[in-house]
Amino acid sequence: MATLLLGALVTVCVLRGVRLSAQVVLVTEAVSISLMLVVFALLLIRVGPVSPVSAPDRGFGGIAAGVLPALGAFIGFEAATSFGVEARRPFQSVPRAMQWTAALCGVLYLVAAYTQTVGLRSVPGGLAAQHEPVAVLAAAQHLPWLSYLLDFGIAASFFACATTVSNALARLLLSMGREGILPRRLGATHPRFRTPHVAVLSTIPAIALAAAVLLSAGIPPDQLFTTLVNVAGFGYLIAYLLVCVAAPAFLYRIGELTRGAVAAAAVAAALLAALTLFTMSTVDGPYPLVFAVLAACGLAWFGWLRRPRRLAAIGIYDETTATDLLDGRP
Repeated sequence: MATLLLGALVTVCVLRGVRLSAQVVLVTEAVSISLMLVVFALLLIRVGPVSPVSAPDRGFGGIAAGVLPALGAFIGFEAATSFGVEARRPFQSVPRAMQWTAALCGVLYLVAAYTQTVGLRSVPGGLAAQHEPVAVLAAAQHLPWLSYLLDFGIAASFFACATTVSNALARLLLSMGREGILPRRLGATHPRFRTPHVAVLSTIPAIALAAAVLLSAGIPPDQLFTTLVNVAGFGYLIAYLLVCVAAPAFLYRIGELTRGAVAAAAVAAALLAALTLFTMSTVDGPYPLVFAVLAACGLAWFGWLRRPRRLAAIGIYDETTATDLLDGRP
Protein backbone atom coordinates (compact mmCIF):
# COMPACT_ATOMS: atom_id res chain seq x y z
CA MET A 1 0.00 0.00 0.00
CA ALA A 2 2.81 2.40 0.89
CA THR A 3 4.51 1.66 -2.45
CA LEU A 4 1.36 2.49 -4.40
CA LEU A 5 0.85 5.67 -2.37
CA LEU A 6 4.42 6.74 -3.06
CA GLY A 7 3.93 6.03 -6.76
CA ALA A 8 0.76 8.13 -6.79
CA LEU A 9 2.50 11.08 -5.11
CA VAL A 10 5.42 10.91 -7.53
CA THR A 11 3.02 10.73 -10.48
CA VAL A 12 1.15 13.84 -9.32
CA CYS A 13 4.37 15.81 -8.78
CA VAL A 14 5.75 14.90 -12.21
CA LEU A 15 2.45 15.56 -13.97
CA ARG A 16 2.08 19.03 -12.45
CA GLY A 17 5.40 20.21 -13.84
CA VAL A 18 9.09 20.73 -13.20
CA ARG A 19 8.58 23.72 -10.89
CA LEU A 20 6.47 21.76 -8.39
CA SER A 21 8.78 18.75 -8.64
CA ALA A 22 11.84 20.92 -8.04
CA GLN A 23 10.27 22.54 -5.00
CA VAL A 24 9.29 19.17 -3.54
CA VAL A 25 12.75 17.71 -4.20
CA LEU A 26 14.57 20.70 -2.68
CA VAL A 27 12.46 20.68 0.48
CA THR A 28 12.62 16.92 1.03
CA GLU A 29 16.34 16.72 0.31
CA ALA A 30 17.06 19.66 2.60
CA VAL A 31 15.16 17.91 5.40
CA SER A 32 16.82 14.58 4.63
CA ILE A 33 20.39 15.90 4.54
CA SER A 34 19.84 18.01 7.66
CA LEU A 35 18.58 14.98 9.59
CA MET A 36 21.50 12.85 8.42
CA LEU A 37 24.06 15.49 9.42
CA VAL A 38 22.44 15.82 12.86
CA VAL A 39 22.53 12.05 13.35
CA PHE A 40 26.17 11.71 12.30
CA ALA A 41 27.24 14.74 14.33
CA LEU A 42 25.62 13.39 17.50
CA LEU A 43 27.18 9.97 16.97
CA LEU A 44 30.65 11.43 16.39
CA ILE A 45 30.32 13.53 19.54
CA ARG A 46 29.39 10.47 21.57
CA VAL A 47 32.18 8.35 20.05
CA GLY A 48 34.79 10.99 20.89
CA PRO A 49 38.33 11.43 19.52
CA VAL A 50 39.65 8.46 17.60
CA SER A 51 42.87 7.46 15.90
CA PRO A 52 43.11 7.37 12.09
CA VAL A 53 41.09 4.60 10.47
CA SER A 54 42.88 1.92 8.48
CA ALA A 55 40.95 0.18 5.73
CA PRO A 56 40.51 -3.58 6.24
CA ASP A 57 41.77 -5.94 3.55
CA ARG A 58 38.64 -7.50 2.07
CA GLY A 59 40.21 -8.64 -1.19
CA PHE A 60 38.96 -8.01 -4.71
CA GLY A 61 35.62 -9.66 -3.99
CA GLY A 62 34.95 -7.28 -1.13
CA ILE A 63 35.77 -4.28 -3.29
CA ALA A 64 33.53 -5.51 -6.11
CA ALA A 65 30.68 -6.12 -3.66
CA GLY A 66 30.89 -2.49 -2.60
CA VAL A 67 31.15 -0.99 -6.08
CA LEU A 68 27.54 -1.52 -7.16
CA PRO A 69 25.87 -0.20 -3.96
CA ALA A 70 28.27 2.76 -4.00
CA LEU A 71 27.41 3.47 -7.62
CA GLY A 72 23.73 3.03 -6.79
CA ALA A 73 24.05 5.82 -4.24
CA PHE A 74 25.09 8.19 -7.05
CA ILE A 75 22.36 7.10 -9.48
CA GLY A 76 20.43 10.13 -10.69
CA PHE A 77 23.19 12.74 -10.35
CA GLU A 78 23.00 13.25 -14.13
CA ALA A 79 19.20 13.67 -14.14
CA ALA A 80 19.62 17.43 -14.61
CA THR A 81 20.66 16.80 -18.21
CA SER A 82 17.10 15.79 -19.10
CA PHE A 83 15.84 19.28 -18.19
CA GLY A 84 18.06 21.10 -20.68
CA VAL A 85 15.11 21.94 -22.92
CA GLU A 86 13.24 23.59 -20.04
CA ALA A 87 16.20 25.18 -18.23
CA ARG A 88 17.39 28.75 -18.58
CA ARG A 89 20.93 28.85 -19.97
CA PRO A 90 21.29 25.04 -19.82
CA PHE A 91 24.98 25.09 -20.82
CA GLN A 92 25.65 26.85 -17.54
CA SER A 93 23.00 25.55 -15.14
CA VAL A 94 23.02 21.85 -16.09
CA PRO A 95 26.80 21.21 -15.74
CA ARG A 96 26.84 23.19 -12.51
CA ALA A 97 23.97 21.12 -11.08
CA MET A 98 25.69 17.85 -12.01
CA GLN A 99 29.07 18.86 -10.59
CA TRP A 100 27.72 20.13 -7.28
CA THR A 101 25.38 17.16 -6.87
CA ALA A 102 28.20 14.65 -7.26
CA ALA A 103 30.59 16.65 -5.06
CA LEU A 104 28.16 17.23 -2.18
CA CYS A 105 26.92 13.64 -2.26
CA GLY A 106 30.51 12.42 -2.16
CA VAL A 107 31.25 14.51 0.94
CA LEU A 108 28.09 13.27 2.66
CA TYR A 109 28.94 9.65 1.88
CA LEU A 110 32.46 10.08 3.26
CA VAL A 111 31.09 11.56 6.50
CA ALA A 112 28.62 8.69 6.82
CA ALA A 113 31.26 6.04 6.09
CA TYR A 114 33.74 7.58 8.55
CA THR A 115 31.13 7.83 11.31
CA GLN A 116 30.08 4.21 10.97
CA THR A 117 33.63 2.89 10.62
CA VAL A 118 35.07 4.60 13.70
CA GLY A 119 31.91 4.13 15.74
CA LEU A 120 31.67 0.40 15.18
CA ARG A 121 35.31 -0.52 15.72
CA SER A 122 34.55 -1.60 19.28
CA VAL A 123 31.47 -3.62 18.24
CA PRO A 124 32.09 -7.34 17.51
CA GLY A 125 32.60 -7.81 13.78
CA GLY A 126 32.91 -4.10 13.13
CA LEU A 127 31.07 -2.36 10.32
CA ALA A 128 31.21 -5.33 7.92
CA ALA A 129 29.20 -7.57 10.25
CA GLN A 130 26.28 -5.17 10.74
CA HIS A 131 23.08 -5.41 8.73
CA GLU A 132 21.87 -2.04 10.06
CA PRO A 133 25.09 -0.28 11.14
CA VAL A 134 23.59 3.06 12.15
CA ALA A 135 20.93 1.42 14.31
CA VAL A 136 23.59 -0.74 16.00
CA LEU A 137 25.85 2.27 16.50
CA ALA A 138 23.01 4.36 17.93
CA ALA A 139 22.07 1.59 20.35
CA ALA A 140 25.71 1.18 21.39
CA GLN A 141 25.86 4.89 22.20
CA HIS A 142 22.53 4.71 24.10
CA LEU A 143 20.78 6.83 21.46
CA PRO A 144 18.35 4.34 19.88
CA TRP A 145 15.95 7.07 18.76
CA LEU A 146 18.55 8.32 16.27
CA SER A 147 17.92 5.32 14.01
CA TYR A 148 14.27 6.36 13.60
CA LEU A 149 15.34 9.90 12.77
CA LEU A 150 17.73 8.58 10.13
CA ASP A 151 15.08 6.25 8.68
CA PHE A 152 12.78 9.23 8.18
CA GLY A 153 15.56 11.14 6.45
CA ILE A 154 16.35 8.20 4.17
CA ALA A 155 12.66 7.80 3.27
CA ALA A 156 12.46 11.49 2.37
CA SER A 157 15.58 11.16 0.26
CA PHE A 158 14.17 8.14 -1.60
CA PHE A 159 11.01 10.10 -2.40
CA ALA A 160 13.06 12.99 -3.77
CA CYS A 161 15.19 10.59 -5.80
CA ALA A 162 12.12 8.85 -7.20
CA THR A 163 10.64 12.20 -8.24
CA THR A 164 13.86 13.31 -9.93
CA VAL A 165 14.52 10.15 -11.91
CA SER A 166 10.84 9.89 -12.88
CA ASN A 167 11.03 13.39 -14.36
CA ALA A 168 14.15 12.36 -16.26
CA LEU A 169 12.53 9.14 -17.51
CA ALA A 170 9.41 10.95 -18.71
CA ARG A 171 11.44 13.50 -20.67
CA LEU A 172 13.63 10.81 -22.17
CA LEU A 173 10.54 8.98 -23.41
CA LEU A 174 9.15 12.30 -24.68
CA SER A 175 12.26 12.89 -26.81
CA MET A 176 12.35 9.32 -28.10
CA GLY A 177 8.66 9.48 -28.94
CA ARG A 178 9.04 12.69 -30.92
CA GLU A 179 12.06 11.29 -32.76
CA GLY A 180 10.17 8.13 -33.74
CA ILE A 181 12.32 5.76 -31.69
CA LEU A 182 9.31 4.90 -29.50
CA PRO A 183 5.58 5.29 -30.23
CA ARG A 184 4.90 8.92 -31.11
CA ARG A 185 2.08 9.06 -28.59
CA LEU A 186 4.73 9.23 -25.85
CA GLY A 187 5.78 12.61 -27.26
CA ALA A 188 2.44 14.21 -26.39
CA THR A 189 2.21 16.90 -23.70
CA HIS A 190 -0.60 17.83 -21.34
CA PRO A 191 -2.67 20.77 -22.69
CA ARG A 192 -2.59 22.57 -19.33
CA PHE A 193 0.58 21.54 -17.51
CA ARG A 194 2.72 21.09 -20.66
CA THR A 195 4.25 17.93 -19.22
CA PRO A 196 4.73 14.56 -20.99
CA HIS A 197 1.63 13.10 -19.37
CA VAL A 198 1.40 10.03 -21.62
CA ALA A 199 4.97 9.03 -20.80
CA VAL A 200 4.35 9.65 -17.09
CA LEU A 201 1.13 7.65 -16.91
CA SER A 202 2.65 4.84 -18.98
CA THR A 203 5.63 4.26 -16.70
CA ILE A 204 5.43 5.48 -13.10
CA PRO A 205 2.20 3.64 -12.12
CA ALA A 206 3.50 0.46 -13.79
CA ILE A 207 6.79 0.67 -11.89
CA ALA A 208 5.02 1.23 -8.57
CA LEU A 209 2.61 -1.64 -9.27
CA ALA A 210 5.46 -4.02 -10.15
CA ALA A 211 7.25 -3.20 -6.90
CA ALA A 212 4.04 -3.66 -4.91
CA VAL A 213 3.37 -7.05 -6.54
CA LEU A 214 6.90 -8.29 -5.78
CA LEU A 215 6.61 -7.20 -2.15
CA SER A 216 3.16 -8.78 -1.86
CA ALA A 217 4.63 -12.03 -3.18
CA GLY A 218 6.73 -12.27 -0.03
CA ILE A 219 10.10 -11.08 -1.33
CA PRO A 220 11.94 -9.38 1.56
CA PRO A 221 12.34 -5.63 0.94
CA ASP A 222 16.10 -5.76 1.58
CA GLN A 223 16.59 -8.57 -0.92
CA LEU A 224 14.46 -6.84 -3.55
CA PHE A 225 16.28 -3.55 -3.04
CA THR A 226 19.72 -5.19 -3.27
CA THR A 227 18.82 -7.09 -6.43
CA LEU A 228 17.39 -4.07 -8.21
CA VAL A 229 20.28 -1.80 -7.21
CA ASN A 230 22.90 -4.30 -8.34
CA VAL A 231 21.24 -4.94 -11.70
CA ALA A 232 20.71 -1.21 -12.19
CA GLY A 233 24.34 -0.62 -11.23
CA PHE A 234 25.52 -2.76 -14.14
CA GLY A 235 23.12 -0.92 -16.41
CA TYR A 236 24.40 2.49 -15.37
CA LEU A 237 28.03 1.43 -15.79
CA ILE A 238 27.34 0.32 -19.36
CA ALA A 239 25.21 3.41 -20.06
CA TYR A 240 27.92 5.77 -18.83
CA LEU A 241 30.49 3.85 -20.87
CA LEU A 242 28.40 4.11 -24.03
CA VAL A 243 27.93 7.84 -23.49
CA CYS A 244 31.70 8.30 -23.21
CA VAL A 245 32.19 6.39 -26.46
CA ALA A 246 29.36 8.14 -28.32
CA ALA A 247 30.01 11.71 -27.13
CA PRO A 248 33.05 12.39 -29.37
CA ALA A 249 31.20 11.03 -32.41
CA PHE A 250 28.19 13.20 -31.66
CA LEU A 251 30.32 16.31 -31.10
CA TYR A 252 32.13 15.64 -34.37
CA ARG A 253 28.80 15.28 -36.12
CA ILE A 254 27.68 18.76 -34.98
CA GLY A 255 31.10 20.35 -35.47
CA GLU A 256 31.95 20.94 -31.79
CA LEU A 257 34.60 18.29 -31.13
CA THR A 258 37.66 19.45 -29.13
CA ARG A 259 40.82 17.75 -27.91
CA GLY A 260 39.70 18.16 -24.32
CA ALA A 261 36.44 16.36 -25.00
CA VAL A 262 38.27 13.49 -26.70
CA ALA A 263 40.75 13.15 -23.83
CA ALA A 264 38.07 13.26 -21.13
CA ALA A 265 35.90 10.73 -22.96
CA ALA A 266 38.85 8.38 -23.52
CA VAL A 267 39.97 8.43 -19.88
CA ALA A 268 36.43 8.01 -18.55
CA ALA A 269 35.66 5.20 -21.01
CA ALA A 270 38.83 3.31 -20.06
CA LEU A 271 38.10 3.60 -16.33
CA LEU A 272 34.47 2.58 -16.74
CA ALA A 273 35.37 -0.39 -18.95
CA ALA A 274 37.93 -1.62 -16.42
CA LEU A 275 35.49 -1.15 -13.54
CA THR A 276 32.72 -2.97 -15.39
CA LEU A 277 34.88 -5.96 -16.29
CA PHE A 278 36.33 -6.14 -12.79
CA THR A 279 32.92 -6.02 -11.13
CA MET A 280 31.34 -8.58 -13.44
CA SER A 281 34.22 -11.01 -12.94
CA THR A 282 34.23 -10.88 -9.14
CA VAL A 283 30.71 -10.13 -7.89
CA ASP A 284 28.60 -13.03 -6.62
CA GLY A 285 25.02 -13.73 -7.54
CA PRO A 286 22.98 -13.79 -10.77
CA TYR A 287 23.21 -10.04 -11.35
CA PRO A 288 25.53 -10.18 -14.40
CA LEU A 289 23.31 -12.82 -16.00
CA VAL A 290 20.14 -10.80 -15.41
CA PHE A 291 21.79 -7.72 -16.86
CA ALA A 292 23.06 -9.73 -19.85
CA VAL A 293 19.48 -10.75 -20.66
CA LEU A 294 18.31 -7.14 -20.44
CA ALA A 295 21.24 -5.99 -22.57
CA ALA A 296 20.38 -8.60 -25.20
CA CYS A 297 16.85 -7.22 -25.36
CA GLY A 298 18.27 -3.74 -25.83
CA LEU A 299 20.55 -4.89 -28.65
CA ALA A 300 17.65 -6.63 -30.35
CA TRP A 301 15.63 -3.42 -30.15
CA PHE A 302 18.56 -1.45 -31.59
CA GLY A 303 18.82 -3.96 -34.43
CA TRP A 304 15.15 -3.44 -35.22
CA LEU A 305 15.64 0.34 -35.18
CA ARG A 306 18.70 0.19 -37.42
CA ARG A 307 17.10 2.01 -40.28
CA PRO A 308 18.65 5.19 -41.70
CA ARG A 309 15.64 7.42 -41.10
CA ARG A 310 15.09 6.31 -37.52
CA LEU A 311 18.73 6.55 -36.43
CA ALA A 312 19.25 9.87 -38.21
CA ALA A 313 16.36 11.33 -36.20
CA ILE A 314 18.07 10.76 -32.85
CA GLY A 315 19.09 14.05 -31.28
CA ILE A 316 17.06 16.40 -33.49
CA TYR A 317 14.29 17.06 -30.96
CA ASP A 318 16.26 19.78 -29.17
CA GLU A 319 18.28 22.43 -30.98
CA THR A 320 20.53 25.08 -29.44
CA THR A 321 19.21 28.65 -29.48
CA ALA A 322 20.89 31.94 -28.65
CA THR A 323 19.35 32.08 -25.17
CA ASP A 324 20.84 28.67 -24.35
CA LEU A 325 24.37 30.04 -24.49
CA LEU A 326 26.27 31.16 -21.40
CA ASP A 327 25.91 34.87 -22.12
CA GLY A 328 22.65 34.69 -24.03
CA ARG A 329 24.28 35.67 -27.35
CA PRO A 330 25.21 33.50 -30.35
